[in-house]
Amino acid sequence: MDDEPIDVPDEPAPQSDWFLQFLVRMANDRTWELGLTLNVGGVTVMGTLIGGRAYFDLLAAAFATGLNPATDEEREAVRASMAQAGRIYPEARFDEREARGEDVYLRQQENYIHLKDARFVVGNAFVPASGPLLWRGRLSEVDGWALGTVSATP
Repeated sequence: MDDEPIDVPDEPAPQSDWFLQFLVRMANDRTWELGLTLNVGGVTVMGTLIGGRAYFDLLAAAFATGLNPATDEEREAVRASMAQAGRIYPEARFDEREARGEDVYLRQQENYIHLKDARFVVGNAFVPASGPLLWRGRLSEVDGWALGTVSATP
């Protein structure tokens, strides 16, 4: 057996998984939804991958609905204002922008991943046990991922 040291190139680790980044881009560009399970800093989180625009629309609606006391007009004003955060994501679908001749590939890389109906795995239980939860995390913090989600059914 050779005890010579192996020459390993000194290359920095990638900031995020390129394929997961591709899936996030497709969710943002094509409004795809896809079940994912993520490991983030030792915590397992799972849910349905959604685009950034959809995430902020859902977040704004949930936030506005929870305002009490508030009038319907006040809730709508808050919802519309908060939904503006999602406008950094494209409104038109990828193929529509491409058909117009836009350079759809020269875009800032995706930095965040968005899940709806998110749940955390804590021991042998899911948190929350029921009800929708929106989750947003940095792609560079995802340690690993799996396609699909698991359920608590026996």
